This record gives sequence, C-alpha cells and structure tokens, in this order.
Amino acid sequence: MLTRPDDRTPLPGQDPRALRRLLGLILAVDGDRLRVDTGTDTVRVPADQAWLEASRDTFLDVLATTAGSDFAAVVERLDRRVFEIVGAEGRMARTAEIADGLIKLWPLPVAKGFRPRSVRAVGR
Repeated sequence: MLTRPDDRTPLPGQDPRALRRLLGLILAVDGDRLRVDTGTDTVRVPADQAWLEASRDTFLDVLATTAGSDFAAVVERLDRRVFEIVGAEGRMARTAEIADGLIKLWPLPVAKGFRPRSVRAVGR
C-alpha cells in the first residue's frame, strides 16, 4: 500500500503522486481506516489517503474480490486483449499506424535546410 507522508508537500510543478511512498501491507479494513503492517509497527491510515501498489498481483487480488465467480472469465478476456495489443501482431499493426502517420506528414525535415528526396515503406 502506498501513502503520501503528511510532512511533505509537492514542489512547484511536481506531480503530487511522486510523493507517494510504500508504507506496508494492509492487514484489515476497519470502516474508513486501514490497518497496515509497516514491518516495524502496525498503523491505521485513512482509506482515502491510501493507494494500492500498481502491480499485476495487486490488480488480480482486487479483481478476484470484485468479480467473484466471473474472475477466471474476466482474466481470460483481459489476457486475450493484452496479447492483441502487445503481442507481435498488435505491435506490428501499431508500428504500421505510426509509419502511415509519419508518411502523411511527408516531407519531414531531417536537418535545417535538408529534406530527403523520397520515401519508401519498409516491409510493404
């Protein structure tokens, strides 16, 4: 679990999320407070001042709690969608989209006063 120390304020222009620090393991939820094991102590933290660590394990734990009996089906659909995006075919499709966008901007200046004379699509 992450929290922001009370004694720290963001610098001008700093994202307040950068101040979040790992506090410990949530042991229990007690109303609007969390009981957290810090490794050296047990503390109570307001739930609205806590953020879950962004990890796949944490995400799956929360999903298991919220999705109930649909958990396995939801994870399967998510895994399939992730593969469509980050698998080889998805990455190649995204690369082609970026290349097409750059080609539409043609001619692109390479350096001041220099423009290439032609463009050819790689792998097409």
